[in-house]
Amino acid sequence: KRLGTIGEGCNLVWGGHFNDSDHLEYHPNWSGGAGGKLLMKFHDWAVKAAAAAEDGSAADWVKYFWWAAGAGSDAPMATFLKTNPVPK
Repeated sequence: KRLGTIGEGCNLVWGGHFNDSDHLEYHPNWSGGAGGKLLMKFHDWAVKAAAAAEDGSAADWVKYFWWAAGAGSDAPMATFLKTNPVPK
């Protein structure tokens, strides 16, 4: 729990506050915890982004998921983003 306090000082999220303890997470676009419906919305969006990629694979949804969370660097194609903005 002391590590959680230290991690929160470094923009990490401590899962202990929402019954997901014993680890830290980094997703700067989602302040606090992220779970359930929110994660499924982003998952579904990321799967669509991977399907729209010209040279990607179905497994690429993971990188788009984390990009939307603010923790990744691989953005979906601009044409996809125009018609499918990042969920809120």
